[in-house]
Amino acid sequence: MSNIKIFIAKVKSVLDAISPTIGKVYGYEPLARDWPDYLSLFKVSPPPTPPYPQIAGWIITRSKTIEEPGAIKTNKRTNTILIRGIFSLDEKGASGEVFQDNIEKICDAFRPLYNLDGLLLTSSPIQVDVVDVRKFGDILCHYCELSISAVEEIQWT
Repeated sequence: MSNIKIFIAKVKSVLDAISPTIGKVYGYEPLARDWPDYLSLFKVSPPPTPPYPQIAGWIITRSKTIEEPGAIKTNKRTNTILIRGIFSLDEKGASGEVFQDNIEKICDAFRPLYNLDGLLLTSSPIQVDVVDVRKFGDILCHYCELSISAVEEIQWT
């Protein structure tokens, strides 16, 4: 059986420990019935000074898994963990610099965790796949997609 829940929980714990400026961290895709409720899941309260971000958060999920035969009664699974980040843009402040700094803090935090503290055979360094500006509802936000490959060995009978 795969340990994907354990991997995602570990990734979440690393992000939670980085800095309060990164915002809320979810180890799953949060859902809500309507847009205002969904947006409230990412609102930073109270807003920090200077007045950004009003929206900040990270969503961690698995985007794909490739499984290959391994040695006798084992398979190798490579799970791609996707980390999406949002951070509201502040044209008067340096929100872009703060967001880029948070991305680098995340990369730095994972660099020594090549096997996520023994949970994996190995993992890749964080890959920065997308950095962009997007609308999140009616709020213009910095957006990124980071990924990490988590390689595990599965025993089967």
